[in-house]
Amino acid sequence: MEASLAVTIPTVAAAAERIVRSVTDDVDRACSRFRTDSELSLLGPQLAEGARLSPTLLDPRRGGTGRGAPE
Repeated sequence: MEASLAVTIPTVAAAAERIVRSVTDDVDRACSRFRTDSELSLLGPQLAEGARLSPTLLDPRRGGTGRGAPE
């Protein structure tokens, strides 16, 4: 997976990269259909019957941060 990150304050670049990596990892662990240990894969059979979803699987744009994607 590739991503570009632009920051306007150079001193926050490392922290911004850690945040982006963390959010990307959270989304991958929840939403990947290619990982056998992802939440999506583990819940697959239960989804048709109704299942409790994590906030990240429910809305991956939030990435577990509690904030929505910019509109």
